[in-house]
Amino acid sequence: MRLLPIPALLLVLLSACKGEPSFEERYSEAEATISEQAQSIESDLGQPGAPAPGATP
Repeated sequence: MRLLPIPALLLVLLSACKGEPSFEERYSEAEATISEQAQSIESDLGQPGAPAPGATP
């Protein structure tokens, strides 16, 4: 009777495992990350003709 809970516990643990994300999920996540980084870089650059802070003429 003590062996019955062990297989049941193993089944519960296996069913709780999350599968690997699909290609579409990974692509969407990477696209969002890249888009955020691009926006951050663009805002850091500011105006294209403006000198960088601390730059000497």
